[in-house]
Amino acid sequence: MTTPRDINQAMTLHSHLTTLARMRLPAAVIQITRETGELDGYPSIASGADTGRGGHSEDSVVDRTVQARLARNKADSVALGPTAKLDELLDLLVTANRALDLLVKECDRHAPGLTRSDIDRLRCIGTGNPDGATCTQIATPRPHPNGNGSLIDDGRCLDCGRTHDAEERARQEQAAEERRRRAEQAAYMREYRKARR
Repeated sequence: MTTPRDINQAMTLHSHLTTLARMRLPAAVIQITRETGELDGYPSIASGADTGRGGHSEDSVVDRTVQARLARNKADSVALGPTAKLDELLDLLVTANRALDLLVKECDRHAPGLTRSDIDRLRCIGTGNPDGATCTQIATPRPHPNGNGSLIDDGRCLDCGRTHDAEERARQEQAAEERRRRAEQAAYMREYRKARR
């Protein structure tokens, strides 16, 4: 049975794959455009070379999966219950993640992988503490700690993000306690001044 946790995990993976695709796609497009410009001046489609799917069976598998999903959604006239709706969401996310994974691999096939500077931009920024500043994990959006289903994308990995969230929560609780103490002290002083009049 699909749970909200499954959806959050799929969303986290989706955000990570989207980031990788965003970093790789420009270089792949530049490389493919350069290769196209080296042809003999005729559009490559004139020979029929680009009319196919590129010889990758995985592409058509993703297409068939998406088409089948859309057909099922259209044919389904019965209102789905909550569990079935979660199953539908997870199914669509898994399909999207599969397509993004293929996109990243295709970009790597046409252009070099991520450079050192690219990787550094994707690197986790750590917790902000000296012992967390050298984290070497990849930044990954994480579920919001309030459980509302949204994601936090602040440049931290899951581990550093959880540590940061716990520290932030502790700081907020400490600040709230300090405000409460100040309010109590102010109320006490008001009562004290009234009593002296």
